[in-house]
Amino acid sequence: MEYEKTSIHENGRELGAVLVFKDISERKRVEEAITQKAAELSRSNAELEQFAFVASHDLQERYEDPVLRRPAEDQIKGEIAAEALDYLDRMQSAAARMRTLNQ
Repeated sequence: MEYEKTSIHENGRELGAVLVFKDISERKRVEEAITQKAAELSRSNAELEQFAFVASHDLQERYEDPVLRRPAEDQIKGEIAAEALDYLDRMQSAAARMRTLNQ
């Protein structure tokens, strides 16, 4: 419960007061739900950051190393030529950008 008190004055004297009570249980439930959701989002964001870090590291390693990259390029060239090469180029560019961000 929450209440608000308003005094009633007449001729400089306090004659009484008006009390207004409010039921705030719904507001409290909503505040608790928001707090819980914020905690869940924080945990989820931390997991996503960790995943992004690992994925970034793995991509950089895979596409920086010519020994690892060449079999992938050769396999792709033999299967889906132009479109796959475009994707491979994009991944290599993304890995290069991630390297600069991590430095």
